[in-house]
Amino acid sequence: MDLEPVLRAELTARTAALALWRTILPRPEIATRERLMELIQECCEASQLQMKWLCGGWYRPPPVPPTCGVQEVELTLGPFGGTFEQVVEFFRRLDHQPSFVRVNSFRLMEVRPWLDYEGRVRREVELHLSVSTFRAPGPP
Repeated sequence: MDLEPVLRAELTARTAALALWRTILPRPEIATRERLMELIQECCEASQLQMKWLCGGWYRPPPVPPTCGVQEVELTLGPFGGTFEQVVEFFRRLDHQPSFVRVNSFRLMEVRPWLDYEGRVRREVELHLSVSTFRAPGPP
């Protein structure tokens, strides 16, 4: 059996897959923690979700960059406060971002109900979130 055509087809398929990843993943100068934080802030503002304070994950030193391949850029934030509908809208907006963003984990907790100025019972939730994106390798 001649393996050359099989290997050539495999190489072609992997080259096409890498080209697709390069179009999905952000460029290295864009895939930063600062830009990821801006993206989260934009989604918060659009969904009216309130960021209460930052967790320690934002201040972690960046990992040592790999010599090749993609590099993960991770961000841990929270808590955010808002209604359940605002949290759903936040995730919808995050999902529709043009850049690739992965939600690593999230925790949603209900806080004590309270009365609004019209006397209605309001329920608020707190969201803790860990997200990441990946830096694409430079041009071949």
